[in-house]
Amino acid sequence: MRSDSNCRNNRWHGEPLFQKGTIVTFYLIPGLGTDGRLFENLKLDGHRRKTLSWIEPNDGESITEYAQRLSSAISFTEPFAFIGVSFGGMMAVELAKILGPQKVFIISSVATKSQLPWYFRAIGRIRGYRLVSGSIIKRITPFLHLVLGKMTALELSLISDMLRRTSSRLLEWSIKEALTWKNEQVPPNVLQIHGSDDRLFPSRYVEAGLRVEGGTHLMILQKTEIIERLITSNLSSGMSLPLRTASAMWPSRYNVNQGAEYGEE
Repeated sequence: MRSDSNCRNNRWHGEPLFQKGTIVTFYLIPGLGTDGRLFENLKLDGHRRKTLSWIEPNDGESITEYAQRLSSAISFTEPFAFIGVSFGGMMAVELAKILGPQKVFIISSVATKSQLPWYFRAIGRIRGYRLVSGSIIKRITPFLHLVLGKMTALELSLISDMLRRTSSRLLEWSIKEALTWKNEQVPPNVLQIHGSDDRLFPSRYVEAGLRVEGGTHLMILQKTEIIERLITSNLSSGMSLPLRTASAMWPSRYNVNQGAEYGEE
């Protein structure tokens, strides 16, 4: 377990949010069954990018204990923030509770157990995850669009390859931890970016600060420019953000549905 004095009370925790011009190190946390290629279109020009690679879980290890081990890859010598997608967003929340970064962006994800769809929580309660093996998950790649939403042949090929390269042990552990997640605490400065067409985590269950019109669970690949602008324009904002109109930010390139969602023209 990480025990240095920077944990929980690190030098960035509680300080003002990033000032204009600050170079931030973004730690990118991919989703279940994916890797750093999920962020291949996310440039974040002017900032540093570091992908956190998944490590093999220990026997009986909880997501909180796993986050403690993963936290050893984080440097406190520079301002940092997390960007987590799907299960990576849940891991970003766990890391934020330990490390207290100045900013956390969770994309196509949930911040607490109450945002998980009721049927996922029900499966977790009855331990239905025990019926799903890693090898079975790897065989469903032709049907991924039913869960993840529309995707191109290239996107399907990429997601399928990442899934095949993920160990069955890690897949099974991740599914169990996602379905049985107990978190009820949202750390400071967490901002959720969620797609209106997310099938895995339907938007009606998620109280997102920013909603992307037409965004699917894979919008990190499909609507990267919008997401990147939302990230860079909200680096200095706190977590209590009202749903704002995109026209106030980018009037010539984006439109809004009901004054609360971001989408391309």
